[in-house]
Amino acid sequence: MLAAAFIHDSSLLFLDEPFINLDPIYQRKVKDYLLKFANNGGTVFMCTHILEIAEKLCSRVVIMDKGKVIAEGSIQELKKHEKEDLDQIFLRLVKE
Repeated sequence: MLAAAFIHDSSLLFLDEPFINLDPIYQRKVKDYLLKFANNGGTVFMCTHILEIAEKLCSRVVIMDKGKVIAEGSIQELKKHEKEDLDQIFLRLVKE
């Protein structure tokens, strides 16, 4: 499915959990591709539950809880303190 999304010369990609069922080698290849795509002017909308990957790849995030947007912005904008990571931001906002 990823190959089908990448084969078209589009400037916009919508990806739903693109790293699920990929081994570490292909996860790295997809990350590299997405970074190169974005650096060349492409836009990627990605839904993921792997917050560590989102933190490394995304310039902006939207956090949703029960189908509602509860926060959006850069990770830096969403931080309450410098050492807070995206996992901690998410848990703080959804109050789990």
